[in-house]
Amino acid sequence: MLATPLRALSNPDWTYPPAQTVMRIIPKPFFCKVFGHTWQYHVEDPKIVWTASKNMSELEQRTEQEPRFFQRCVRCGLERSWDAKGA
Repeated sequence: MLATPLRALSNPDWTYPPAQTVMRIIPKPFFCKVFGHTWQYHVEDPKIVWTASKNMSELEQRTEQEPRFFQRCVRCGLERSWDAKGA
């Protein structure tokens, strides 16, 4: 059984704080400085524009830019570039 705080016994409307509030006690950049970053791979795909061909019977796709490959730290959100050629 979970231990009930004394505030909960005196106030029936009291609830446990959400997990986000509890996690704000330890700042995320501090955790990354002590233990290191936790990198996760991401790819931002460019928007694809579909247009009709000259004979108006087929669709052609066109992209404005290249996909962006990067790594993002799960805890602090820091981003760094990632070379996807070796993957």
